Amino acid sequence: MADIINGEPEFRPLFTNLLNLDENIGAIYVSGDYQLTEKTGLKMGLRYEYTDLALTEMGETLVSRKYGRLFPSFFLSHQFNDDNSVRLTYSERIQRPSLGMLAPAFFFFSPNNLLAGNPAVQAAFTKKLSLSYIYKRLTVSINGVDVNRPIVWGQVAVLPDENLSINRPENINDIKRAFATVNYSQPITKWWESQYEFWAGYNYNEVLQEGRSIVQDAFFYGFYSNQSISLPKKLTFVVDGYLESPWAYGLSRTPLRGSFNVGLQKKIGDQHQITLNYSDVLDLGSFWEFEVNQPDINVVYFQRYDAEGSVVRLTWNYSFGKKAAQRKRQHDGGSSDERNRVN
Repeated sequence: MADIINGEPEFRPLFTNLLNLDENIGAIYVSGDYQLTEKTGLKMGLRYEYTDLALTEMGETLVSRKYGRLFPSFFLSHQFNDDNSVRLTYSERIQRPSLGMLAPAFFFFSPNNLLAGNPAVQAAFTKKLSLSYIYKRLTVSINGVDVNRPIVWGQVAVLPDENLSINRPENINDIKRAFATVNYSQPITKWWESQYEFWAGYNYNEVLQEGRSIVQDAFFYGFYSNQSISLPKKLTFVVDGYLESPWAYGLSRTPLRGSFNVGLQKKIGDQHQITLNYSDVLDLGSFWEFEVNQPDINVVYFQRYDAEGSVVRLTWNYSFGKKAAQRKRQHDGGSSDERNRVN
């Protein structure tokens, strides 16, 4: 970024840099599937990944990380009868920051407040344990999640000498969640399919800031529903929506959010589909809002960014080729997670 002084550009060092990210990832994966008894099955997997990362600026190394790690997983299931079953799952995963998070680009909300990436963000590691009971179309799950060095948006860095506040992603110290989910789907009639999901639990955030441990914890809840009604002439009317409670997110908190959407779909043959959709009808979720109230560390901050709001869209989809070829193209390899980082 440059200011024009006497007709000449004068670059501002705070907003000008040229970084080079070189990241190499190698992985190997093995899995096994065992039928322990007639009604009990076990699946196990083990993935090893090695990462070699270097971030440089004008030939000078700013960040250098080399690490390897094992990621185990297992899935244990037992079928009591045709209607009742239980399953126990455990997995460990890595979440690498997207390229959009790492890029040092910035966007000004105002002369003194901007949104920016953070090249110093590191990968997060997640452990999840889940126990589920399935009865016909009803699934009840109890879950525990532990995230080491989680990546969270909406964190505020204050530069008093520059009179600036920067909203950017950061690694916080720890996130722990214990929650339950209930999923239920039921055909009300032959032409009306109904689906529901409820969730509720406890969320614990720990942030290390200026050598201090700052904890934000709270109970949370949410609800989602989808109603699909088949009409004559290959028409489908769809109503869906969600509501979720305020959320602790690092140093910040988000408010109550939700969305209510309606749509009408028309199929023409096997390859054409026309959709008319009215999203976020009540304008309850088309915004991002963060509030930080930490006077002990001199950070009191509020930001609301209103996005597109309620939108009506008319789309036409045409499927090329045969269905068998389409299913083949939908198959993806293990590298999809890395390619998705550009999103």
